[in-house]
Amino acid sequence: MIATHDEDFLNLLLSKGFPPKLILLRTGNLSSLAIAQIFQENWGEIQGFMDDDSLGVIEIFKTQRKK
Repeated sequence: MIATHDEDFLNLLLSKGFPPKLILLRTGNLSSLAIAQIFQENWGEIQGFMDDDSLGVIEIFKTQRKK
């Protein structure tokens, strides 16, 4: 499984298939701590994705809040 912001991995998965599975982060530039929090907040959905052999990609969206 690969977690990335890079769409090149999505294009590779779409042309070659999976595995590996892909977690595509649509978050913008965030700190490692913020990314870890996103994984914690979405863990149930990620776990379901990991357990489903018919799925190859999941996109996680999160925008930064303006201060």
